[in-house]
Formats: sequence, structure tokens, C-alpha cells
Amino acid sequence: MLLQEALSHPSLHGNNEFQGKDYERLEFLGDSVINLIVTDILYHKFKSHMEGDLAKMRAYLISKELMVKIANNISLSNYIIIGSSEELSGGRHNPNNLENVLEAICGAIYLDGGLDQAAKVVSQCWHQFITSEIITFSDPKTTLQELLQERGLSLPKYEIKSKDGPSHSPEFTVRCIADTLGSAYGVGKSIKAAEKEAAIKMLASIQNG
Repeated sequence: MLLQEALSHPSLHGNNEFQGKDYERLEFLGDSVINLIVTDILYHKFKSHMEGDLAKMRAYLISKELMVKIANNISLSNYIIIGSSEELSGGRHNPNNLENVLEAICGAIYLDGGLDQAAKVVSQCWHQFITSEIITFSDPKTTLQELLQERGLSLPKYEIKSKDGPSHSPEFTVRCIADTLGSAYGVGKSIKAAEKEAAIKMLASIQNG
């Protein structure tokens, strides 16, 4: 059964009750399926954008960070079939596992219903992130840097303010300082993700101010 295979973590191989395959092959397929569908959506939706901008948008939309957001939106962690050792180590909420299972599910949908059905699912799950502001979200740190340079201001600075949570799932808080325009805070599962969120909030503050 494709769905069961897509939800089955490799840690199950040590379980005598496990009969079947894990998600790894479907993940491999699903990665390419998502890439193609997202590329097609961007190509037709943003007709005035150049290849460079489209590439940045796609990189954002197929990033681990966004995949995890989508997986959490659909409560995917509740359905992963996982080995006891992986469960105890927090594997159900591990970003890598969430990304892998999401890709595997898209691969399974493609095999079962074809590209059109897979496109419907991807379009629905990714819809809220494919907006006119996507170019800002795709590379907010560069966008903020360019904005400050245009105004003759210093480059933004990022400070790690805290690190919380368990070792297998840390949460970082980062402060972005934009010269005389103020500062904003971002939170993420990695320093990079927290910096991006802080940059996005700083951009929003500048634009709204």
C-alpha cells in the first residue's frame, strides 16, 4: 500500500512486526514531483519575473523550512509510522523526517493518481505561500540589505539572543538590527531560519512605517 509505505520511517526495519517498505524510494520520487509542479506554478503565475527571481522563489518553496511548515499545517507528525527508538529521540517532530514523509506522500499520490492529481495536492498545500510577496520571503536577508544600501544605511546585523528547547529540536531567537530603522526578532528551528524571519519582520516594519 503506497500510503503506508510513504508514512513508514526507516527505523521500522528493526521491528519484527514491520512488513513492507519505508518511505525512502517514494521520497526520492516525490522530491522531483514537487520540484516540477512548483516550477510549473511559478512559470505560469509570475510571467513578468526573470529566471533569477523564479529560481529564488522555487528554492524557498522547496526548502526544508517551508516543507516543515506545510507538514505541520496538515499535522503530518501524527501519522508517521516510526520505530520506538526514533520515537523516543523525538523523531516524530524531526524536520528531516517531516520533509521526507511529505515528499514521499507526494510521490505516492503521483504513482496512484498521476501528475494532475499530485499537482492538485501540491497546489492546495503550497497555495498560501505562493503570493505576490514571495520574492521577499524567498530571500529576505538580501532584500533587506539592498533596501538599506539604497537608503545609504549600514548593512543589517543579526544577534543570537537565545537558544531554547531540547537538543534534538532547538529553537533560536535572533534579533535583526537595521541601522536607524529599528530592530525585529525572529524565531526558528535553526539560526538561519530565525534570521530569515527577523529580516521578514524588519522589512514589514519598514514598509508599514
